[in-house]
Amino acid sequence: ALTVAAYLSGRSPLSSPPDKRQVASAVHRKIAPEFLSDHLTVVKAFNQWATLLATAGRDAAFQYCRDHFLSMSVMFDIAQLREHFRGHLADAGFLPAPAARGQGQQQQQQQQQQQQ
Repeated sequence: ALTVAAYLSGRSPLSSPPDKRQVASAVHRKIAPEFLSDHLTVVKAFNQWATLLATAGRDAAFQYCRDHFLSMSVMFDIAQLREHFRGHLADAGFLPAPAARGQGQQQQQQQQQQQQ
């Protein structure tokens, strides 16, 4: 839901260069052939992109965007908006507050020490 809200709040990451419109459309359909929805295609593309970014790095994520006719800058915008919305939902009590950076690791270490 956060990805769809972020996607609808900005530009679409699905690009279709005029000279490659049919190719781009076919590639976009292959991202999520089980869906007949741009919204759900963007969700699946975003999830794949975010996984690549986290596991293989920026170059791999860029290549994924290039191969799938996606805008890298819009994918980063979606990621930023998702976190912005997540923060607002946490502030309103709809989601748990995010742990401070490193705090989760400290809590895990304390729990492990208590178990020993």
